[in-house]
Amino acid sequence: MKTRTILAIVHAGDRIPFDGTVVDGLATVDESAETGVSTPALLDACVGRNNAIAGTLVIEGWLKIESPLDGRMRKSNLDSIGGGLPGRTRPSTRAALVVLLVLLVGLLAAAYVGGPSLWH
Repeated sequence: MKTRTILAIVHAGDRIPFDGTVVDGLATVDESAETGVSTPALLDACVGRNNAIAGTLVIEGWLKIESPLDGRMRKSNLDSIGGGLPGRTRPSTRAALVVLLVLLVGLLAAAYVGGPSLWH
């Protein structure tokens, strides 16, 4: 039985929509958001340089990427095929609450340090 695959062709300025294997093309890719490495990666169909990471940005060139369309593909990757960063379409509720709490504590601290003169 042949494994079903999904293909994507990405060009400069596009984000890679899912994790996969480069089967054609040559491109410089900014993987810093995913890997923390600031130097752009050179991707092509050669073994060792053919792992495409979802959400990374193609800076220059183009790639044809394929990935198995089965249980090994993360749900966020399937959701992101329409574009954008997988799993990053909405900010985390927990992160939003932390930011709100920090702002509230900062305002209360400023009011306390400023004293009653700020309350009038």
